[in-house]
Amino acid sequence: MARPKHKSLDTLEGLRDEMLRLYLKAKSGKIEPKELGKLIYALNTVSQLIREIEVVDRLDKLEETQEMLNDVSA
Repeated sequence: MARPKHKSLDTLEGLRDEMLRLYLKAKSGKIEPKELGKLIYALNTVSQLIREIEVVDRLDKLEETQEMLNDVSA
């Protein structure tokens, strides 16, 4: 039997979908609310890291562009 495909947890969209999946499992009684809280906390921590990495990447690109503009105008 094939395993169901899950979205990757390395994107905010994938994390959102996983949080929703876990919420629905908790709502239907398949997992305890306390366990849900722990899992959502962990997923939220990963989402914060992804956002921070995205900001750093954008800043690096801006700095590269600024350096290129400075080289051209020099």
